[in-house]
Amino acid sequence: MAQAPLRFAKMNGLGNEILVVDVRGTRRAFAPPEVRSVAAGPRSHFDQMMVLTDPVTVGTEAFIRIYNSDGSEARACGNGMRCVGLRLAPSAPRNMTFETVAGVLGVVVTDASRIAVDMGEPRFGWADIP
Repeated sequence: MAQAPLRFAKMNGLGNEILVVDVRGTRRAFAPPEVRSVAAGPRSHFDQMMVLTDPVTVGTEAFIRIYNSDGSEARACGNGMRCVGLRLAPSAPRNMTFETVAGVLGVVVTDASRIAVDMGEPRFGWADIP
């Protein structure tokens, strides 16, 4: 059975190339080799790929898996979260919450030029810094 076409947007988050891929409502998953393959494409290169999956925590918009272009996973990405917020806010202002490996992050879209992300408490312990 063929997979449904992907819903995605290529965006720029303060100089970072962000690929926002929405697979909510599907079982679609990405493996590191596939992520690297997508990143190698001339029209699909990205710094981070933000993959929106179905929410895990009640009240959040989505669980977001964040991939670097080498296929490794990141815990969080502020620039990428701003792109996700803009993509999902058809009208502003809007407050949203998303879950990542780093925890629940709040995104406030005031308008297309003002998007804030609450990245949570900073972690300074050596074991907490990747």
